[in-house]
Amino acid sequence: MRENDKNEKQGGKTLKIIIIILLVLVLLGGGIFAGIFLFSKDNTKGSTAQATEIKVEEKTYSLDDFLVNLSDEGGKHYLKINISLGYDVENKKLEKELDSKKDVMRDSVISILRNKKSTDVTIKGTEDLKKEILDIINPLLNNGKLTNIYFKELIFQ
Repeated sequence: MRENDKNEKQGGKTLKIIIIILLVLVLLGGGIFAGIFLFSKDNTKGSTAQATEIKVEEKTYSLDDFLVNLSDEGGKHYLKINISLGYDVENKKLEKELDSKKDVMRDSVISILRNKKSTDVTIKGTEDLKKEILDIINPLLNNGKLTNIYFKELIFQ
């Protein structure tokens, strides 16, 4: 019987060791998770604050409405769009230049729009269109560059 008691004591010790090891692993895992969670939350707050400090204030200049036929066969589709140009609010010279070159900029935008097809009027297509307008207008300007293109209205039929 002494051997049975000895085996039971060893089995009890082994069970206690396993429970202690599992408890340590659970606590360690919980600590790591909490650390990662808190660290990632602090990081996002910091990056948001930095982004708002760097942001340039914008002013917009309206190019008014455009109504063009799209280049689909049969000419049955058209696009009505109201475009505004975004630029740095501090640049007063650019504001005057935009006034003097409005007709040239409108003509350039009309040329771009008339070459579009109805399949180009998608979410990705409108983002590409904004980039294309920036790329055609910015070289026309001498006193600064546009920072963004805004569509105040976009109707496709």
